Amino acid sequence: MSVPQESPEDLIVGTWVHENEPSNKWQFTSDGFCYWMDENNNVEDTFTYSISYTSPQCGYQVQTNENQFYYLKLIDQNNDEYCYDIGVGEATLSINYLGVSGYDLFNRE
Repeated sequence: MSVPQESPEDLIVGTWVHENEPSNKWQFTSDGFCYWMDENNNVEDTFTYSISYTSPQCGYQVQTNENQFYYLKLIDQNNDEYCYDIGVGEATLSINYLGVSGYDLFNRE
């Protein structure tokens, strides 16, 4: 009997701390908000967020497969969009800003 896997939408909810910058925290809520916070949990910026599996993302053609490729879109209060490809699990969140090489790794707080 297989255990159903949690969706990235469920897994991302929580607070994530950058592995090399403890003062860089991202908190995702179940109601679609993302807060960028400092080490004292002061909110520095607020976004709405969504996770999708489709192309394009922020004008970039991306790979699609809802079992493998997940994309995070953040929208700030000026309606500016920021798109990332992500890998999310129980303990880690990897984020790559689309159009840039290299990932940032966050650990669940």
